[in-house]
Amino acid sequence: MQHANRRKEDRFSISQLIEMGFGKERWVHARGIDISRNGFRGLLSEEIDNGSSMFVLFRIRERSVKVEAVAVHVAETAEGTYEAGFHFTSVDPAARSAIDEYIASVAHQQ
Repeated sequence: MQHANRRKEDRFSISQLIEMGFGKERWVHARGIDISRNGFRGLLSEEIDNGSSMFVLFRIRERSVKVEAVAVHVAETAEGTYEAGFHFTSVDPAARSAIDEYIASVAHQQ
């Protein structure tokens, strides 16, 4: 599902558990909301700071995706969770391929 937004790239729904690492001992879990070629939006159980850099791990159609990202906005929801938008800062070729193939497949179905 495509969402209206101010971003240059279209977003597509992704309901996926996402693990975000902030160093060796701190991990935050999120539920993916949507993804674009350059980032994603997720729902977090704990607050993080705008500008936080992290390692991000998730799966797209049984393929592991590992990227680096930075939080570009974080807002508390009425339910007490946090919705955050992330911009990819480093994407290796395998992760880029998985993301691009997913987006192309979903876009084709619409």
